Amino acid sequence: MKYSKWLLFVITVSSIFVFVTYSVTLHASNLINFAKENRIGFGGWVNGGATYNPSQNNGFSWDLNLCCSSSRTYGIALPQAYLETYVPVGNGLNIKLGHFYTPTGFETVPAPDNFFYTRAYTLNVGEPFTHTGMLANYKINSNWLVLAGPLTGSANGGWDGGWDKQLGNWSGIAGFTWTSDNHATSFHFSGTYGETSTRSSEPWGFYNIVLQHRINPKTLLVLHHVYGHAGGVLLNNLKYTNITKDAEWFSAIAHLYYDLTDNLSAGVRAEWYRDEAGFRNPSPFRIAAATNNVNGTPVSYAGNLSSVTITPADYYAATVGLNWKAAKTLKLKWGFLKKLNIRPNIRYDRVDAYHAAAYRPFAGNKDQILFSLDFLLPF
Repeated sequence: MKYSKWLLFVITVSSIFVFVTYSVTLHASNLINFAKENRIGFGGWVNGGATYNPSQNNGFSWDLNLCCSSSRTYGIALPQAYLETYVPVGNGLNIKLGHFYTPTGFETVPAPDNFFYTRAYTLNVGEPFTHTGMLANYKINSNWLVLAGPLTGSANGGWDGGWDKQLGNWSGIAGFTWTSDNHATSFHFSGTYGETSTRSSEPWGFYNIVLQHRINPKTLLVLHHVYGHAGGVLLNNLKYTNITKDAEWFSAIAHLYYDLTDNLSAGVRAEWYRDEAGFRNPSPFRIAAATNNVNGTPVSYAGNLSSVTITPADYYAATVGLNWKAAKTLKLKWGFLKKLNIRPNIRYDRVDAYHAAAYRPFAGNKDQILFSLDFLLPF
């Protein structure tokens, strides 16, 4: 009788499990069919990693003091929220309206669109991440594409604006891309220009150039240059104390990527970034970036603001790394893992003060080396 009760229990639970599994599968299948029929797409990625700095005592403390306190988390963010439409005019006009990633530059915000886990100084502090406004793309022919649009909602001349601030500050973006007939070479030029904010009529603008050339089917060379200008900004650093003047920054980056096999690629990136006035690149950047105004006082949840330093300086960085499609190499059968990408990186940074006193922002050092490893799983 005792075993009969257990058998009845097992049969009942098994029946419920089978029913629930069937029900969930049925609903999932219906949802997938509904999405296909209505041309609705779902996608994303999972990304996680760690960085180790042997020259500092914080080891794997990858996010300074942001970890483990709900009051210090970033919260939910919507990096893109826009409407997009295709207008059948000429060869076709594509229009975005809302908040979207910038079309400028080579590296970008989403992890799957970059080879390296670590980012270049140029992406971090030399060019915009997003814009709010309108962006129109028009393909003139198979070689030429032009883009342009008005931007708003930014206190940085059209960079990284939102929906609720600086809406009266209008600026613009424009550019073009040329692609060779065989698609082996492309040349991109674009930039933004406008007044700094609703409180400052000083100009804020930048341009960037990206040259890509596929040397052969396995080898890609990318050259990237950025120049930026901000008028009448307030400077406080090791060279300037409460001085208002124009600030400039510029950079040059070279990327080289080579496919060793179908599932393994190697990459090298070398960068020179000059923050000529000591305006764009505070260190530690994480603390400065997490600064908010609390009751009229600047506060950073990432650490003590008094530890942040900045000065006119040249920054040099060299990165080598791999992209390994592990699931394909190991012939794992689970389809969900087929796009798994593992990215080990080694990076060396060095800084030299530019017409200023000696500068040691890397925990009292002029240079540092970073070892990083992350995984990327698109779906």
